Parts: sequence; structure tokens; C-alpha cells
Amino acid sequence: MGNRTPLKSEDRTEDLKPNTLYVEVTGAGIPEVDGLFIPSTAPPAKSESGTVSSIGYWNGRMAWDRADGKAARSPALSYSNSYKSWRISRLDGHLAYEITCEDELPPRDREWNVYKMGVAPAPKVVLHHHDPRQPCPKPNVVFVLGGPGAGKGTMCERAESQLGWTHLSTGDLLRAELEAGGPNAAGIEEFLSVGKLVPNEIVVSLLTNAMEHVTRTTGRNNFLLDGFPRSLSNLEAWHETFGRETALPKMLYFECPYPVLEKRILARAKYTGRNDDNVESVKLRFDSSAVSDDIAHMQRTLVDAGATVLSFTLPDLTPLARLIAPRIAAMNQALNLPDTNDAWRQPFPTALVQSRAQWCATEMRWITRHLFPWIWQGLQGKSAGDGRACKRPELAPL
Repeated sequence: MGNRTPLKSEDRTEDLKPNTLYVEVTGAGIPEVDGLFIPSTAPPAKSESGTVSSIGYWNGRMAWDRADGKAARSPALSYSNSYKSWRISRLDGHLAYEITCEDELPPRDREWNVYKMGVAPAPKVVLHHHDPRQPCPKPNVVFVLGGPGAGKGTMCERAESQLGWTHLSTGDLLRAELEAGGPNAAGIEEFLSVGKLVPNEIVVSLLTNAMEHVTRTTGRNNFLLDGFPRSLSNLEAWHETFGRETALPKMLYFECPYPVLEKRILARAKYTGRNDDNVESVKLRFDSSAVSDDIAHMQRTLVDAGATVLSFTLPDLTPLARLIAPRIAAMNQALNLPDTNDAWRQPFPTALVQSRAQWCATEMRWITRHLFPWIWQGLQGKSAGDGRACKRPELAPL
């Protein structure tokens, strides 16, 4: 056990926020150190530095015991005020690994050090917001659909920064899997390059794993699934994974005519380097996702099941871009960069960050004031009507 002094009643401190986090330690040179650590249940005491501890805490910071109860020291993972370091003990109570810092939680992004009674290598530490021994809590999901270039990704990124929801793009997840060179990489590349839908089991597996990772490691449980489901078979695969008794997610559907989508995608292709940003792929992706009968059927299925489906067309944001167009043109000329009518839509070079910031700030003000309130009221069933049927909003003018 750590050195403790029994508390007098006047020494006790007010209760801190309960420690509900779990720590997973892996890869230690001493295998016995590896394992799951749970919030400490050691009774309140005063440490060597004079700090009064409480359940789940030691020296004013969260502390953990071994889940298997085998450690002689309690807590077995804690912070030392005297040495300004986080420390992990061996089963016999001797300290094995440490990292000197003043972080509120055990660092996960830096390498730990081998202490006096430790053996290299030092372990890696992962923080869990839910007990990893238990099933992961069910996610709160909004499906986000629309043709390629309809604005799904842009709006989801805005919602992520403004509302704290996690944006997961099926396209991004597939491309990440492709770059990682996993067992499905070859198949994914073949489907993406011609604009075809990737098999359901791959897509749903990637989404499920990503949502569980985010929920367990960050505690966030609200997700915007960008580009899913794109077919009835996708929706069926969702049912198979989460069960038909689970409430269906809500849906946002971005409407946009094909000529506009084609113009956006072809302009974007100059900068993204994506192998699916070409005329043939865009047409196939549009036919298979944006206007298919499956989308209408899915909307009806969700509405019939009591879910909210919001369908709308994003307004033309070009007038906002024109506010800063002269400045962008001048900077393009100064930097000898091409000046096109679609330049405002593209990722900006570093030198244009200030102009891009102006554009984003103007766009964000409009989105925050007019579009987000309507979307989120609708998803909560607070818009006109019963909050379930497909609606097209009367958005405030730019």
C-alpha cells in the first residue's frame, strides 16, 4: 500500500467529480504490469505531500487500482505531487514505470519511462470512458445522405466544430483502410475507382469499429454518418448489426441537381487527387446514391418506423464568396496562382489562409444563425408538423 495517514474529520475535502474512467496498460517489459486498471476504491487518506485523497483520487488527481486486485499498492496507477509524475507499480508494490509531467490524466501520446524496478520497454496507456469489459453503449446516429459534392462533408465538419458531434465519412474510412493496406484494401480500391458501392459488411464493420473507438476513448456518443446508408442493403446490414429492435437513426438528405454536382466535383478534382473525382465516377455515384429509388424507399422506411427525415437543398453560397473574391484574386495574382471562378471552393494554399478564414467566418455565421437551428429542431421533432415526415425548410435569405 502507499504511505497513508488516517484522516481526521476536519481533514476531509469536498467530494470531487467521480472517477469513471478506465486505463488499459499494454506492452510493458514486465508482463504482470499489463492489464486493466479501474477507479481506485482505496479509502480517503493523506499522502506524503500532505494532500488529502478521496475515493478514486490520489494527490488531487484520478487514481486507479488493478482490476484483478493483485497489486500490493493501492492505487497502483497514480500521480505523485512530490515527483510531479505519473507512476505505475508492479504487483509487489514497487514502482516500475513513470512519466514526469503535470497532465491531469496519464499521458497517452508520449512514451513513458522505465523506473527503478521496471524493465524495458515501457508500456502504452489507453484511456477508456466506458468499462471495456462491458458492451459499448449504443451510438446516437444521424444518417447524412446526398450526391457527391452536395455539401455533406462541409456541413458535417461545421456541425462537428459547432455542436461537438463526431463526423464519420464512409469515404474517408474506406480510403484510410485502403492506405493502411489491410486485407480489404484491394477490393476497396477496385470499387472506389469505378464509383461502385463497397460491400455492406466492409462498410458497416468500419463504421461500427470507428464509433466504438470514439465512444470508448473520448466518451462522445453522437455521430453524423456521412454517406451512409446508400442503399437498402446498407440499411439491412445496419439492422443485422444493431438489431431491429433498436431505434432507427434520423436522416438528413442534401438535395442537389446533377449539373451542379458535376461542376463542383470536377473543380474539386484539381486539388483533392481523389481517384473517384472524374466524370464517369461522378455520374455513377450520382445514379447510385443521389437519385436512386432506394433513397426514397429508405426515407419512407425511416418515417414509417418513427424516425425523423429532413430533406432540403442547400442555398447557393456563391454570394458570400463574392464578398472576398477581389482579395482572393489579388492574392492569386501575387502568388502566380490560377484564378478560376471556382477558386473559392478549393482548399487554399497557406498564403491564403486569412482569406479562407474570412470566407469560413461569413459562411459559419449564416449556417449557425439560420440552418443549424432548423436542422436540430427538426431532428428533435420540434419543427412544424409531427417531426417525422420529409420537409424542405424555408431558410432565411443570405
